[in-house]
Amino acid sequence: PLGFAGAVRGTGAGEWVLEHLWVDPECQRRGVGARLLEHLRGHVRRRGGTRLTVVSDPQAEGFYLRHGAVRRGTV
Repeated sequence: PLGFAGAVRGTGAGEWVLEHLWVDPECQRRGVGARLLEHLRGHVRRRGGTRLTVVSDPQAEGFYLRHGAVRRGTV
């Protein structure tokens, strides 16, 4: 596998939480992560999700921001 992604239902109405999005280091910056994230977004939408919460490693923040995430705070 080049990577994998997964999310679980959150505690709020329509909320899902990104649990995993990993890409093999040799395959990074080739669109694999973007495709995984888009697939996961579709999965969440089909199950009634309206928000996908991401708690990211600081080095991955730019990736999520480039793909439409909005920074809400830090943990």
